[in-house]
Amino acid sequence: MLPTSPPCANSKTEECASISTNINAQIANIQNMKTKNAAKKKKHNDPAQGLYLRGPLYWLRYSSNGEQLRVPLRTSDIGEAVKRAAAERARVPFDPNLHLQGALRRQLEDEERAGRLSARYVNEAHRRFKVFLDFHHDITKLHDITPRRLQEYLDHVRKHRKPATLNTYAGQLRGILSLMVRRRHLAHNPMDEVRLPAFNQAEHVRDNVVPGEVAARLIRNCKDIRLKYILLCGFCLGMRKNEIIESRWGWFNIPARVCLIPPEARKRSKPACPPLNSEVLAHLDKMRRALPKPPLPTDYILEPGVVAGDYRYRWDFREPFIKFMKENKVDATAHDMRRSFCTAAVKNGATLEQLSAWVGDSARVLASHYAHLKSYSPLVENILK
Repeated sequence: MLPTSPPCANSKTEECASISTNINAQIANIQNMKTKNAAKKKKHNDPAQGLYLRGPLYWLRYSSNGEQLRVPLRTSDIGEAVKRAAAERARVPFDPNLHLQGALRRQLEDEERAGRLSARYVNEAHRRFKVFLDFHHDITKLHDITPRRLQEYLDHVRKHRKPATLNTYAGQLRGILSLMVRRRHLAHNPMDEVRLPAFNQAEHVRDNVVPGEVAARLIRNCKDIRLKYILLCGFCLGMRKNEIIESRWGWFNIPARVCLIPPEARKRSKPACPPLNSEVLAHLDKMRRALPKPPLPTDYILEPGVVAGDYRYRWDFREPFIKFMKENKVDATAHDMRRSFCTAAVKNGATLEQLSAWVGDSARVLASHYAHLKSYSPLVENILK
């Protein structure tokens, strides 16, 4: 069989020219794509992208989760508009792919990172919303939350809880939904249409105060080392129940004789710095020496083996506290200790500004929540005006 004849030189030339043309076309396409991508990137990085005027004020138009959004920036100054647009784009979107509880948790944690909410409030608000969703199993979207469903849940709470508790639950739900309105995930707050019985906070405020001599007798008669620590924290430092339970060794600065309660352990996002007296210092030293090894600053003082609880507190001293008070024939709750501390401090000459730094509440909050202080300080009456 004869070998096939090779292609002619002209065919080779035409094939090489075709390949060269294709390569040049691909290179040109790549360069064009790079140029377009660079232009897009430059446009994307432009801080004024999406800004437009509607009348004298600037608006922002951008996309989130495949949805076109138009947001009023409420300013006629371009510099301020750019700042507000950056803050709007950085806002955490309400992820429709997440479970409703998880999506809400992201929103609350974003507020916590910004310092607008305390860790304790975030946990309590999320827990209240979870209970509400457990009551209405069919709610899967934020817009499914209607005034009728909120009313049904709160009517159920009303049958089983005190008016003050009902008011607290309603306030927590209102706060969560107000946050959703502020972040433009809801057009309006459905709690605005819910009807609740009239509630007068002043009628439900407990103003029980344990006299100083009775508090001293309770501390002196207490033989349990942990319970005595609880009494000292309440009567001598004015700590809340949750703050006592969450207290760690690192909070106590022994050389400076001060206790620094961080904001994340408190009801409000402000630290508290009560001073340490000699009795508290002596008891802390006794508790430290009773331990098998020196504690770490991050170790809990009470029940260090318990990290988290099932409901509101990491660990609860309610039962031994009530039993001890009954044995000593004293009518007092854990919060009455804080109230007694505030009363004794003002009675002994402390100003509301000093007391505010010690317990971590503003002077106005102290004046409104502890109205009985006006019998010891005329400044309380002036603050409330």
